[in-house]
This record gives sequence, structure tokens and C-alpha cells, in this order.
Amino acid sequence: MEIAMYLAGVLLLAVPVAFIVRGKYRLAAFSHVLDNEKLRLRVFNPVAFADLARGWLGTVLIIESFQLTGGGGSKLPFLMTGLVTTVGLLLQHFFTREDDDVMPAPVAYTIGVTLALLPTFNAGVSVIVALATAIAMRNIYAFHITGAASILGLGLLMKISRLDVALAAMLFAAPVALAGMLQRQLGVRVAMRVMTEAGNLRSRIRDVRIAPANADRRGN
Repeated sequence: MEIAMYLAGVLLLAVPVAFIVRGKYRLAAFSHVLDNEKLRLRVFNPVAFADLARGWLGTVLIIESFQLTGGGGSKLPFLMTGLVTTVGLLLQHFFTREDDDVMPAPVAYTIGVTLALLPTFNAGVSVIVALATAIAMRNIYAFHITGAASILGLGLLMKISRLDVALAAMLFAAPVALAGMLQRQLGVRVAMRVMTEAGNLRSRIRDVRIAPANADRRGN
């Protein structure tokens, strides 16, 4: 039973969501999402809900599997949970077909894992603060940085397990560090639909006009 729970948790966290939920999605700049009502609605899509659910359930299953075996008092559960959740976070950025300079911000995934690692009050407050700051600053990077800082501050203040606090804060901040190392931008995944403006398509990540496929090309 314990082994089955552990393997189920590993699969939920490690298997990229693209293999679980089918559909067409694209990455949009967070500021564009806030400015466009249709894009705001498309943020709440099956991929986001699947990431939230698998992040929470996968982490819970791994933690519970070690507690059932009596290994909750050692550091092995923390090490294995940290390893699997980190691998799952990194795999968020693979198996995508987005532009080379854009990578998805794993907002829902990190929220799900944080809710499983930390007490509900601490995780909830940190997530709310992170979301409010990101909206106020119109920047998805603010979500990850503020969330990590809130987790550390509340965790130390309320004397929560330092290992759990450190892991949750690291997962929140990791996308920013990874984007910097790879020299890529963080974008928000939205359900994709054809959007036209004055007969031309627009890139929602860079505001660059893109000629439609059937546009007349002069000089040919």
C-alpha cells in the first residue's frame, strides 16, 4: 500500500501535465493577461487545475507513504519529497512547444505543493500575498519572489519545520532563478484561440506584429 502511494505520488509530480491534459495553450505576458478580460478567463483552464491538483495530491501521497512506514522521523521523507517535487518543477519547462525565449511560470504547481507541505494557514496567507503583489506590480516574477519571502517569514515566525519551509520557499523562487540562468522570460499559460486585430495577429508576449499566414507578400 505504501509503495503504491509513493509511486502514485511520484507519477503525479513527475509526469508533465501535457501528457495528462490535452489542449492547445500558449504563453502570455502577465501584464497582457491583466489587461485582457478574455485572457484572464483563459488562465483558469484544465492545465492550471490539473497542475494544482497533482502538485497537492502528489506531495500528500509521498508524505503519507513515509508516515505509514514509520519513516516520518528521519530526513529521508524530506529528501525524497524535495527531489521529486524539484524534478516535477523542472519538467514543467520541458516538452513544450513555445518560443525559445519564453517558459511557463509554474504558478498552479507551486501553489499545490506548498499547500501540501505547509499548514493551511501559512500556505494560504503566503499564496494570497504573492498573488496580490503580482497583480499590483503586474509582474509574474513578483509572485514567485514575494511568495518565497512570505513562506520564509511566516515559517520562521510560527516555528514551522525549517526543512519544509526551506523546500517550499525554494520551489517558489526556483522558476525565477531558472529563467535567469536560461535567459528566458516567464509567461502565463492560457487556453489558445485565434485572436485577430485589424487583420493581423499579435504576439501577446512581445507586442510584435505577426503577418497572418494568408497575407499578401509584395515583391514575390
